[in-house]
Amino acid sequence: MDKSSAAWLANARRAKLIWDKLPKTTLDALRQLTQWLALSVAGGELQLLDGRWYITRRGLLGTCASPKFYAH
Repeated sequence: MDKSSAAWLANARRAKLIWDKLPKTTLDALRQLTQWLALSVAGGELQLLDGRWYITRRGLLGTCASPKFYAH
């Protein structure tokens, strides 16, 4: 299992513990955020509000500091 897949599974598990049952579309969006930006639910970088993912200040700062951010 690659690093991205492991991160996705960890995020999905944590999200289900916190917010219980999540629709497939919400989990799909979480997968994309995990794979594209390497954001973490457990790290406090993502929050689910009214069925939508929001990147917290912590997540924004980490993303902006990442070399991956400047590659796009």
